[in-house]
Amino acid sequence: MSTVIASPREGMLALARALETAVNVHDLDALDALVAEDYVEHEGMAEPVVDARAMRGAFGALFGAFPDYRLDIEDVIVDGDRMALRGVQRGTQLGPLGPMAPTGGRMEVLSLDVVRARDGRIAEHWGLSDVEAMARQLGWGPADNG
Repeated sequence: MSTVIASPREGMLALARALETAVNVHDLDALDALVAEDYVEHEGMAEPVVDARAMRGAFGALFGAFPDYRLDIEDVIVDGDRMALRGVQRGTQLGPLGPMAPTGGRMEVLSLDVVRARDGRIAEHWGLSDVEAMARQLGWGPADNG
């Protein structure tokens, strides 16, 4: 069965929905299918990384650390081949995330992402998550004396 997309904007919105669904059911294979072969990741990188498996690696680490991880996309703005996404990431840290040991704490943080799409797939990503709020909520840093 094929889906008929009536406009490029609808195609971008469908891509955003597919991304949110794949993330929220922790389906790394579905994420791979959404990413272009020459995918470029800019988030958290000193230099852009060209790696079709970069998104899989990032979400795989999040799913391992936060078994109940969710990304709820609340706004999508489409402009040509790009879209801006505003969402909320939620989860309980029950596993390590990089050098950070599990805390059992919950996080709920804002994320802002811009993606460029090509041929119905994500070709490039720039993102910003409120890592400071996450660290504070999970108790990773010094106590807040404010």
